[in-house]
Amino acid sequence: MLNDFLISLLLRIHKHELDGENYAYDCNSFSDVQDAVKEEDGLFELRDMGYIEIISLENHIPSIKTKYVNIIVKNITYRGNNFIREHLAKENLRPLEETIRIVPDIYQQARSHLAQARKHIFSIDDARSRKDALRDCLSAMEALIKQVSEKNDIKLGTQHLRDNVCGPNIIVKDGLSIWNQIHNLYADIRHGDSTPTDLPQAEALYWIERILTFINYLSRIKKA
Repeated sequence: MLNDFLISLLLRIHKHELDGENYAYDCNSFSDVQDAVKEEDGLFELRDMGYIEIISLENHIPSIKTKYVNIIVKNITYRGNNFIREHLAKENLRPLEETIRIVPDIYQQARSHLAQARKHIFSIDDARSRKDALRDCLSAMEALIKQVSEKNDIKLGTQHLRDNVCGPNIIVKDGLSIWNQIHNLYADIRHGDSTPTDLPQAEALYWIERILTFINYLSRIKKA
């Protein structure tokens, strides 16, 4: 089981890999020798647990507390990458789990779409899965607006919310704004549209979190 420090260290190594670089430990870059010792020990602990491979070591002079001047990480192993994938998936799931908790049980269609999105977010690094996750969150928002407003169209539903003073217009109309922007940017979010569009992971998470914020707002004001 990795502690918080080892998780943070593994994620830093992962970031370097994403940038096309080997993670390099240099004891001279630390102002506090205890921090250097902690990181050095952490690297060997990750190696011994099978999360990383180390490509080279440079021995230190005996009078210094750290054992090595430099340590270069060769790569993150299959086991390490699996851990990172699961860890990041759990982090991405937290806002979604919170929204599922907030949405009242009477809005079953919205909750069903959110539950489906949960499955896809576990594979957010896959292009198709993140589009499916975004589509499901978008469908959850649409379903909630329609049920709350008792309208069968998201535009009419949004107008109903505005007419019935469900909050400031800048907030109430944000759901429809998100809906329009996503469909304009990513044509294949629509079912049946085969026009391919690129949806980077950062963009997918941005839109998902923005949708969840709107769903949380609408759920809370209906509970009040």
